[in-house]
Amino acid sequence: MDNKKRRSSARPQSEVYSTAYKKLDKTSVEKDSEKKMEDDKGRSKDISIKKEDTNKEINKEIPIKNNRKSSHTRSASPNSKRVNSSIESVKDKKRKVVYTSLEKEEIKAEKKRKRRAFMKKFGLGVATASVIAGGIYLAGMYYYSGHFFYGTRINGINVSNMTPSKVEEMLSTEVSKLDFTIIPRGLAPETIQAASLDYQYEPNGSVLKLIKAQKAYKWVEAIIKKENLEAPLNASFNKEKLKNKIVEMNFTKKENQVAPKDAYIVLDGTEFKIVPETDGTTVNLRNTYKILSKAISNVEKEINLGEKPDAYVKANITRDNQELLDTKKAFQNFTKAKITYVFGDEKQVLDGNIIKDWLPISDSGEIRLSVDDFKHHAEEYVEKLAAQHDTVGTTRQFQATDGRAIQVSDNAGVYGWKIDKQSEVAQLIEDIKAGHQVEREPVYALRANAHGVNDIGNTYIEVDMGRQVMYVYKDGQLLLSSNIVSGQANDPSRVTPSGIYRLYNKQSPSILRGRKPDGSLEYATQVSFWMPFNGGIGFHDATWQAYFGGDRYYYAGSHGCINMPYDRASQLYQIIDSSYPIVCFY
Repeated sequence: MDNKKRRSSARPQSEVYSTAYKKLDKTSVEKDSEKKMEDDKGRSKDISIKKEDTNKEINKEIPIKNNRKSSHTRSASPNSKRVNSSIESVKDKKRKVVYTSLEKEEIKAEKKRKRRAFMKKFGLGVATASVIAGGIYLAGMYYYSGHFFYGTRINGINVSNMTPSKVEEMLSTEVSKLDFTIIPRGLAPETIQAASLDYQYEPNGSVLKLIKAQKAYKWVEAIIKKENLEAPLNASFNKEKLKNKIVEMNFTKKENQVAPKDAYIVLDGTEFKIVPETDGTTVNLRNTYKILSKAISNVEKEINLGEKPDAYVKANITRDNQELLDTKKAFQNFTKAKITYVFGDEKQVLDGNIIKDWLPISDSGEIRLSVDDFKHHAEEYVEKLAAQHDTVGTTRQFQATDGRAIQVSDNAGVYGWKIDKQSEVAQLIEDIKAGHQVEREPVYALRANAHGVNDIGNTYIEVDMGRQVMYVYKDGQLLLSSNIVSGQANDPSRVTPSGIYRLYNKQSPSILRGRKPDGSLEYATQVSFWMPFNGGIGFHDATWQAYFGGDRYYYAGSHGCINMPYDRASQLYQIIDSSYPIVCFY
């Protein structure tokens, strides 16, 4: 029975250690443990030895069996007294003994417990703060769905936290106090007071559009980032009063009106340049009224007329005027153009040094040349060329076959050099504008066979009516000669005139008809070869003539034609063409 009580009353040794340890001052133990962990290894060994000795001592004093004590055997016994005395002994030594292995486990457990407690409180705090913040954010969204964000300005007016209707009221008050600043070109700014125009704000829904466009969920961001909004405002005013104001303003007065100046071309050395147009200050009242009226209606507080070109009278010719640019290009080609005219062995040069003198250049270097002016100078130049080199209608010295030097006039005006003035002027202008460098003949209306004093050359038909003989030369070689019968010498109406002529055409056969002064038919004669060169006068065969040459033309002369023997007429018909000048003389 005693053994049974002893077993039941004796607790396991591990419970004794645990009880003893729990009764220790944990704070003191933790402090001692921290200090002892910092001590050197030697001291740690001493502590371990003491711990082992102490454990041995306790084990000797307390022989405990591994049986749990029964719940009904709690009475004091010798063994329990011995345990209590052992516990008291342990208390005395508690500040000297460190249970290293048990201490680390307890510290870790305590730290985990505290960490869990802290995290629980922290999570609860965060959740509470989130709920509060969310509530505030949603309240802000609701509020700013109908109010403008804090710091918002509309057309420079602070409308923080205002409703659209409140903003409309403020705008109505503000615009009635406005002063409109007008900045004219080159003059001091002037003002027009809104009140002087019976100015009234007219809501147009632009403010409501702004609040609808505002994203309420961004109200937090808007606290930092301010918004400057623009609303196209509208207002009504007295238009007649505005017109009167414009006329009264300083910038519209006559003494302040400076006319614009057209762009123009100058010659800078050898280069042509465009000087830009100058903007004047002459006001276009109609356009200025439209500009100011629109700006004031839209509540634009500052109107810079200098940036509104339509407010002023513009130059007629601007720097980008196509005609001016084309003219400059044409002028620039003047310095490049070089036209060398060829007149046989003679040459005549027209280049930029001459052409630039055609240009009317003012003291300031300004060149204003119209197309008509330029054409006029070209016409004058071509006219001089024609006067120097045209030979049509002039008297020439002709060397006859018999050796005489004959003065022959081109009375008919059908032979010689004659420049086609109109065509040559057009060609000259084209060459100059294109900057061509060419060597060419002028454009001719009529050409002769040669240049110089004798433009007849070496190919011609000579009709010596004094000697009643004719010759055909080609390149200086005699091809044909023949006696002839010319016009009746003693009848002025039938005499063959002197001069230089060209062949019109030729026909074989042909009927020649002559008429009386009253227009009635005088004769109609058929010939085999007809070669006219001066109206109704020409070469033809005349089989009715008894002979040719000598003095027959005095009493049996023709009506003006050159009568030839049949065979000679036939030969001439085969040779002659318009390239042969026909020289008739006595």
